[in-house]
Amino acid sequence: MLLSIGAAVLVVVVGLAAARWMIRTRGRPSTSGPTLLDVSRQALRMQVLADASHAFAAVGHDYQALLDSVVRTIARELADVSQVRLLSEDGERLELTAVYSAEPEIADAMRALDQDVMERTSQ
Repeated sequence: MLLSIGAAVLVVVVGLAAARWMIRTRGRPSTSGPTLLDVSRQALRMQVLADASHAFAAVGHDYQALLDSVVRTIARELADVSQVRLLSEDGERLELTAVYSAEPEIADAMRALDQDVMERTSQ
């Protein structure tokens, strides 16, 4: 199970990197080949993937530590904030499982908002 979760998280990381590239370039292919900036960005993506792989190996079977490590890596390298939501056991909603922001107030606000939504929907 941990391997399939790791693979799913890896797909998300690669997908985020691809989405960011599409937004920056508006999907236009380069006609002159890769620039130094392109190579630098690709190196950053590879480093993020290597860090994620290291995190998978380092946490062993501690599922929550893995998710916390992944959102921390994504937020630090690719975005300002990152979160993982997993499908609830009843299959009815996506539950906030891990969140990270360099500004703890933002992560706390996301958790509080999620809790508020959970309380309202369970009534």
